[in-house]
Amino acid sequence: MKIHACGILEQSKMGIVPNFFKGWGPFPAVLLISCLLPESQREGIYTLSRWIVFGLVLLFGLFIILRKRKVPWNCGNATWGIVAAVVFECFYVVKEIIGNTFPETVIGFCGSFENPSGLALTSCLLGVCLYNQFMNVSRNDKRIRLWCLVSLFLCLAMILLSNSRTGLLSLGFVTTFELIRRWKISSVKKGICVIFLLGGICFFVLTHKSDSTQGRLFILGRTWELIEKKPILGYGPNGFRKTYMMQQAEYFKQHPDSEYALLADEIRHPLNEYALTWVNYGIIGVLVLGGFLLLPFILHSPPVIRNCSAVLIIFCAFSYPLQYPLTWLVMAGMGYSMLNASWKKIIQNISPAWGLSGCAIAAAVWGCFFWIDIKLSSAAQSADHHSHTNAVRKYKKLENCFLLRLDANYWYNYTYELYQYQDFDEAYQKAQQCEQCWNGYNLQLLMGDIAAHRGKDWQDKAISHYQTAAYMCPARFAPLEGLYHAYLTKGDTLQANDVARMVKEKKVKIPSQHINRMRREIIEY
Repeated sequence: MKIHACGILEQSKMGIVPNFFKGWGPFPAVLLISCLLPESQREGIYTLSRWIVFGLVLLFGLFIILRKRKVPWNCGNATWGIVAAVVFECFYVVKEIIGNTFPETVIGFCGSFENPSGLALTSCLLGVCLYNQFMNVSRNDKRIRLWCLVSLFLCLAMILLSNSRTGLLSLGFVTTFELIRRWKISSVKKGICVIFLLGGICFFVLTHKSDSTQGRLFILGRTWELIEKKPILGYGPNGFRKTYMMQQAEYFKQHPDSEYALLADEIRHPLNEYALTWVNYGIIGVLVLGGFLLLPFILHSPPVIRNCSAVLIIFCAFSYPLQYPLTWLVMAGMGYSMLNASWKKIIQNISPAWGLSGCAIAAAVWGCFFWIDIKLSSAAQSADHHSHTNAVRKYKKLENCFLLRLDANYWYNYTYELYQYQDFDEAYQKAQQCEQCWNGYNLQLLMGDIAAHRGKDWQDKAISHYQTAAYMCPARFAPLEGLYHAYLTKGDTLQANDVARMVKEKKVKIPSQHINRMRREIIEY
């Protein structure tokens, strides 16, 4: 038995896969842990990205492989690597538990991720690989079996602590699938079991966290309206982020009394990778993604491959797993495992010169990202210290960087710092550049503020931006405050009074001191 890059075992028809993974013990643990690092770590003025560390470790591993013509990973090292990754993630969960004072906050932890879904996804994928190791390792090797069993228990505990509905779905689906596979019954009976399983999943999705389900269905409804307009080619990279919030604004403009008005918020992801891929890359993109995840079932791949694929299929339907390095690492391992012997032989026989050249090019590109990441972190640090002059100067140096052309965060932060610097003309131009890669509530609100500061002649533009922001998120009060002041500046007291009435009658979703102050000031006027 030999293990591939995601901890997946494969057995060939001739017995054991060629000795492809051997040597360099710590590499599996380092590679897997690099996927689980917190999204940002403060190092002076530098914010270290999880993707940057993962890329550097992976490129270093590829360099060693091409130099020595050996892959630094064998079955035993891979097992300990997975165990180390589970223990690493458990450390963050325990740290989070200790930091919570109240018992009711014990459920819903994130670990080293920004969302419980990330913790659940990691636990499911590592748990699947550990289960496969446990079932295939020799019964005489009690130490490895014990560690696998303990780590499996920790994975289960992390899934439960995350309180992730998608994690629970994946756990139930994979467990049932494995029981059916090992249950010696006819194919018809197995098919009936699968139908009942799918019915149970649908019932669970619709009844558990019903408010969240309704919100997801609303988002998917607006996403489908976008898909209907461009079903074949999609809207291109960042297509969803450029178009979705405008579609949501259009919906609430036509349905001002919608029951979803109080729930709607800024949306940057539809919480469904298939829908996101369809919007961005059209039907071809979603067929490629869906086909890849279904391929292990069509090719009757080993159970561990199918189980990993099942986990990803479910998470892609209810979350955003493609934003995590571990997902791509697992998918790379699945892809390699599904290749036939001839393709594997071609890959293994790639010329070292060509391979090293490819690594050098990839390292150069990754180095550029690394350098840009440092510069952006430095600018963000200046902004945190309210040094807007330095922040603008640092952002301006990166203005012509090709790699940042579609980086919405860069353009928005740059715009905001120009606004704080009171360079309103330049700020509005950068905001328009940001619209090319992202158009959301916060951007429209900022553009309204910028236009409002450009004088009386710009108040109509300010009103337009504030109205768009108000339609995007009807529950928010900030656009109404902007509208109120814009109408007063314009001299339209009648419209200002109408806005004041709206503020007085509007329901408060989440009370705050800012909302209380704003309502008091406007209503008193």
